[in-house]
Amino acid sequence: MYLGRLKVAPEHTSDPVLKLMRKPSFTYFHKFKERFDKINIKKNLKLQLIPYFISNHPACEVEDMANLAAETKDMGFQLEQVQGFTPTPMTVATVIYYSGYHPYTLKKVNTPITRKEKDEQHRFFFWYKEENKEWIKKTLNKLGREDLLKVLLPEKTEKWRKNKPGKAKHTFNDAVPFNQRKDKAAFRSKKKKI
Repeated sequence: MYLGRLKVAPEHTSDPVLKLMRKPSFTYFHKFKERFDKINIKKNLKLQLIPYFISNHPACEVEDMANLAAETKDMGFQLEQVQGFTPTPMTVATVIYYSGYHPYTLKKVNTPITRKEKDEQHRFFFWYKEENKEWIKKTLNKLGREDLLKVLLPEKTEKWRKNKPGKAKHTFNDAVPFNQRKDKAAFRSKKKKI
C-alpha cells in the first residue's frame, strides 16, 4: 500500500521529441527516479512515483512509442497518466503540427495527423492489455524490432511487477541505475539494518 503519490511529467523518452518540447533528456528522469527510490527506501516511505507521458507529438514515430513503452516497462512502470498531443497556441509544436515544418530550421518534421496514426502510437502505452498484444507483435515485427518485442511481450511468462528496480535500456546508455552503482554494497548494508 502506498501512502502518497508524486506525479511528474517527463512526457517522452525520445531526445528529438523532448528537444521540440524544450525539455531535458530522459536521462534526468532516470537519475531522479534513482534518487527517489533511494530516499524512499532509506526513510522507509511508501511513496509512489507517477510519470505522465504523451503520444502523437510532432517528430514522434511509432518506433519512438515502442521505445517509450519498453523503457518505462524496464523501469517498472505500467503507465496510467497518458494523453495524446493537443495543439496549443503559441508553441513550436503547434506550428509543426499544422505546417509540417520546423519554424526555425524549415526542415520537414513527421507528425501523426490521422486518427489511425494517433491511435497506433497511443496503443503502445497499454502494451499490457490483451487487445493490444497481437497488434504490437505485428507492428514490431514489421519494424524489425524484435528486441523491443522481447521486452514488451516476452515469449516465456515472466513475473512482471510494477515499480521494480532495474537497468535502463533502449533509450540512453549514460544513465547509471541504482543497482549498478559502485557504492551499492554500502547502501544494502544500511538497508538491512533498517
